[in-house]
Amino acid sequence: MMRKRPFIGVLAIIAVLSFSARLAGAQGVTTGGLTGNVTDENGQPVEGAQIQLRNAQTGYNVGTVTRATGQYTIQGVLPNPNYEILVRRIGYAPLRRQGLTISLGQIRREDFRWPARPPRSRPWTSWRRRTQ
Repeated sequence: MMRKRPFIGVLAIIAVLSFSARLAGAQGVTTGGLTGNVTDENGQPVEGAQIQLRNAQTGYNVGTVTRATGQYTIQGVLPNPNYEILVRRIGYAPLRRQGLTISLGQIRREDFRWPARPPRSRPWTSWRRRTQ
């Protein structure tokens, strides 16, 4: 009787582990993702650019910020063909791409490069003429 208890305990542990492994394998992949780089007009990485991924049909909205290397990653995105990406950074005009498809189990790559910035205008001066 004493020898049967450890044997039954080992069998119970094996059964539990094999059952939980089957459940984990049955879950599968249910999302996709988005990654890319953001660079300036000279090809240099832009740190701190805001990336916003939005789907107007579903109301899904998620954002991230680029790293020092200009790279961004968004994971756990539900597959859908109607996504829009908006990239913003102070000193740059916003960049937008629409109609993007995120596929099941795929990481979509979208790189952004800002065009050359227009030259800065002179400081504001008064239009009034001086009178003497």
